[in-house]
Amino acid sequence: MADPWVRSQGLSVTQTVEDVGEVTMPGLSVRLSDTPMRLGGPPHRPGSDAALILREIGMEDALPALARVWGLQTSDLPSAW
Repeated sequence: MADPWVRSQGLSVTQTVEDVGEVTMPGLSVRLSDTPMRLGGPPHRPGSDAALILREIGMEDALPALARVWGLQTSDLPSAW
């Protein structure tokens, strides 16, 4: 995972994970010319993007009510790992 050639080819990548720090993981080993793959972002705490998603669909004002009835958990979130 730390070999310079492996890293230069994108076969191992390092991402910063919230509350954990830097994590090295396998990269993308498949190369497709017509439909290139792309690496996703690091994991986030479950529920940490609730406000953003509700804002995108025009329901940001519903967040307090959903949290109150436990429809969404927006505080005391578990770790991403």
